[in-house]
Amino acid sequence: MPNLIDGFIRAFIGTIIGLVISLVTKEIVSDLIKNETLGILTSVIIFAISFYVILYKMEYWGIMYTIGWIIGLAIIYYAMSSMVEWYEIILYIVMSAIILYGKISNKLLG
Repeated sequence: MPNLIDGFIRAFIGTIIGLVISLVTKEIVSDLIKNETLGILTSVIIFAISFYVILYKMEYWGIMYTIGWIIGLAIIYYAMSSMVEWYEIILYIVMSAIILYGKISNKLLG
């Protein structure tokens, strides 16, 4: 069963891959179409898709794995704060807190 370290590692890998994909997509769209706004919009759409996928997968994560993921996410977002948009940080914190609260509530009540 995945544990805290596995979640921690996943947060690092997922954030770095997501950041690279987002930056590359933004630059490619901005250069090809010569429209920076469309590049930013494309980047936001990719973020929304990845956010949905992670939200769906978090339902199946254990409590320790989720805690490890949150810790890893906090560390990498702190280290890369100049490269990560503020709305991404807020969305992931809120999403993580809700999922973790639900997992702990189910464990205590169920």
